[in-house]
Amino acid sequence: MIPERLWMNAAYLALFVALTSAATLAASCGDTAGNPASTCEGTFSLENAADIEEVQFCLEITGDLNMGESFGLSEIELPDLASIGGDLYVNVPERLESMNFPALTTVGSSVGVSNCDLLPSLDGLPKLKTTGGTLLIGYDDALTDLNGLANLESVGGDLWILGNEHLSDVNALAGVSVAGGVRIEDNPSLPTCRAEALVDQLVGVTGEVKISGNDDTTTCE
Repeated sequence: MIPERLWMNAAYLALFVALTSAATLAASCGDTAGNPASTCEGTFSLENAADIEEVQFCLEITGDLNMGESFGLSEIELPDLASIGGDLYVNVPERLESMNFPALTTVGSSVGVSNCDLLPSLDGLPKLKTTGGTLLIGYDDALTDLNGLANLESVGGDLWILGNEHLSDVNALAGVSVAGGVRIEDNPSLPTCRAEALVDQLVGVTGEVKISGNDDTTTCE
C-alpha cells in the first residue's frame, strides 16, 4: 500500500495508478534459449534478486520498470540499462540505500522516486537526460540535493519536488526544459528563494507554478 500522504494529490494518483496495480504486463528478456537480450520487452516489477537478474543485461526495457514497497533489497544496480520506454517508478521506504543506473539516458514516460527515505542521493542517475512525462521527487527524506540529475535536459511533463525533509539545494535542475507545470512544496529545508530561483531558470514552463511550504526564513545572497 502506498503511504496516504502521496495520494493526497489526485493527479499523482492518476499518473501512477497503472504502476501500483497488482497486475503486471507480460515481460520477456532474452531469446528462447534464455540468453540475455539487449531489448527486454514489457513491464518489469522488481521484488528480489531473481527479478533483478532477469533484467541484468537489458540495454532497453520497452515498458515500465517498477520497484515498490515489496522490493526486498537495500540496493539495485543495472549497469547496462540505457533506455526505459515507459515509466521508472521507485517507491521503497525504509530499505533502499543505493540505486545505480549509470547508463540510463532516456525514460519515455514519467520518473517517480518517492518515499525512499534512506536513499542519500540521486547520483545513480548520472546520465539521465530526458523524461517523456512528469518527474516526481517526493518524500525522499535523506536527499539533501539533486546533483545526481545534473545532466538532465528536459522533462516532458510536470516537475514535482514535494515533501523532502532535508532537501536544501535544487540548483542542479537549472536550465532544464519543463513542458508542464512546476510544484515545489513542503520541503522544510529548502529556502523559498532557491525554489523561486530555480523556477526562473527553467525553460519553457507552460503549466501552473506552485511554491509553498518551504523555508521562508533563510535568505539567498
